[in-house]
Amino acid sequence: MLNPEYVMAIDDFSSEKNINSDSDDIGLYQNKIVKLEKELSEYKTYYENIFNNNSQPMWIYEIETLRILDVNDAAVQHYGYTRTEFLSMTIMDIRPTEDIDALLDDVMKVHNTYNNAGIWRHLKKNGEIIYVEIISHALIYNSLNARHVSANDITQRLQAENNIRDNEEINKLFIENVPASLAMFDRDMNYITCSKRWLSGFSLKEESLTGRNHYEVFPEISEEWKRVHQRGLNGEVLSKDKDKFIRADGTVFFTKWEVRPWKYSNGKIGGIVIFTEDITEQTKLIEETIEAKNRAVKSDKLKSEFLANISHEMRTPLNGILGFSELLTEKDITEEEKCEYIRIINDSGAKMLKTIDNIVNISLIDSGLLQLNKTKFNVNNLLETICKAFTIDAAVKKLSFKCNSLINNDDAEIFADFEKLSAVVYNIVDNSIKFTEEGEVTVSGCLKEKVLEISITDTGIGIQAETQKHLFEKFSQGGEDLYKNFEGSGIGLYISKSYTDIMNGNITFSSTPGKGSVFVITIPLNN
Repeated sequence: MLNPEYVMAIDDFSSEKNINSDSDDIGLYQNKIVKLEKELSEYKTYYENIFNNNSQPMWIYEIETLRILDVNDAAVQHYGYTRTEFLSMTIMDIRPTEDIDALLDDVMKVHNTYNNAGIWRHLKKNGEIIYVEIISHALIYNSLNARHVSANDITQRLQAENNIRDNEEINKLFIENVPASLAMFDRDMNYITCSKRWLSGFSLKEESLTGRNHYEVFPEISEEWKRVHQRGLNGEVLSKDKDKFIRADGTVFFTKWEVRPWKYSNGKIGGIVIFTEDITEQTKLIEETIEAKNRAVKSDKLKSEFLANISHEMRTPLNGILGFSELLTEKDITEEEKCEYIRIINDSGAKMLKTIDNIVNISLIDSGLLQLNKTKFNVNNLLETICKAFTIDAAVKKLSFKCNSLINNDDAEIFADFEKLSAVVYNIVDNSIKFTEEGEVTVSGCLKEKVLEISITDTGIGIQAETQKHLFEKFSQGGEDLYKNFEGSGIGLYISKSYTDIMNGNITFSSTPGKGSVFVITIPLNN
């Protein structure tokens, strides 16, 4: 195996035109030839040692035929072919069939002494495909134009790189599809990747934020949050179990969040990962639970007050019945006194019966057993009867009490639940007179497109704003002071609202403390 430079040197020396025929000169030239051939032999030995003992697979092939002319031990060991097998093969035999056209094209194009051919696929004897980096040199081998090839197996390196890329893709896919709001940033707060939950949680329409700056995506981010990010980039782990945020559209939500730095294998911080969890619903649920607990506590208190009030309301008429019944047994009472005692007994009995009915009605309402019982009746007569029932009570308080029906008698016949409608109107009129110390109470009725509307207006004490929120709740009396001054069980309006609801109607009101209230009852009259 001869280096082309040495071959050229011998040829030039042999063809020297000015060789002198003088014997001394011939002898001189012969010595030079011997010296040069010795150098060439030493070079050949040196080259062969490098070739044969190199740990990297090498071979020499003829350019014209692609036949392998020589191969080193490393190639034999690495590829699995014997030396004899190698020397019977061409360089095409160690290539996958689909790569041969590219090989031939590359061989035809390469005319340089040195060629970095890049990465190719080779076949081992066992059929395994490996990836190699090919470097070749042109040379003269046994008078043949040839190339010396050095093959560096980079299969494992490529596999490791692919594994890294695969892991990166897996991590990216994991972050993108993790059922949590998660985003990964570089040191400049540019998005590396983020989860789908992050996009949906912040109402972002982009399919990917990769490469975009976080502060451009969210220009409304506060300086406080930027300081948190910077602390994370400096190595801190920060978190908060509950934090309030306002979206760009103005909606308020609560989150649990954590900011954590991520690092390269060398320990250098590459950026931060932000985790957020929308706890708005959880927060709402907790608040509702607390509110429900408070309502339960309040309800228990109201129930206790209700029982005390009911006991009082039952006891008062009962005492009246017992007391005046005893007075009736006296012999010296006048006929006028007797009539008054009987009236008081009847009134006390009626109040007691009403209280009992209310208790029964609450039970029916709470158990869902309340039912409609529609009949045909004259609504004008109903209003007139209720007004007559309160005439004396209004007169005792010196109130102006009016009943104004704007319903023609021809239209006054309606089909509805007489008992429940009567109870609703009765309860509200009763409250109006009870809570009005001076002025007037007016009851009005009208029909508006098959809807019965009954309004009760008074000039009473009105209803405080805080009380208005709970006016139709069970056992609500508007405060202890009101009960002490005006008495009541706190169930009348609750029953009225329940009755109105089952009739597909409604009760609305407006009230000004110190000036009075207006209650409006609406009942649809669809048969």
